[in-house]
Amino acid sequence: MYSYTALDPDVATILFIIFNLILFLLSIGSILIGYYKAVVPFVNLGMFFFVVGVLHLYFTMLYEFLPKSLALIIGGLILIGCGLYLEKKRRELILGMEAYQYMEGYLHG
Repeated sequence: MYSYTALDPDVATILFIIFNLILFLLSIGSILIGYYKAVVPFVNLGMFFFVVGVLHLYFTMLYEFLPKSLALIIGGLILIGCGLYLEKKRRELILGMEAYQYMEGYLHG
């Protein structure tokens, strides 16, 4: 018998999946909106929440399946690699947005 505070494991799994999909879609949406509207804070905010989502998945899913030391080593290497890649892409996006704004101002100015 379940009380008001207990949650069926199947419902918890469905909510976990829905939460992660919404977080992923909102972070990607923020990055895309920031890119197309040339708003740098949107890109940064989207990248931040994308990283938070990856960390959330890492600590809730991967940590349970692997031995702890191996999970920390592999997870750390993956997170460092992803962080370097995302920072490189963020800088490319911002440079592209700044160049577009410069060219737009140059053409209309």
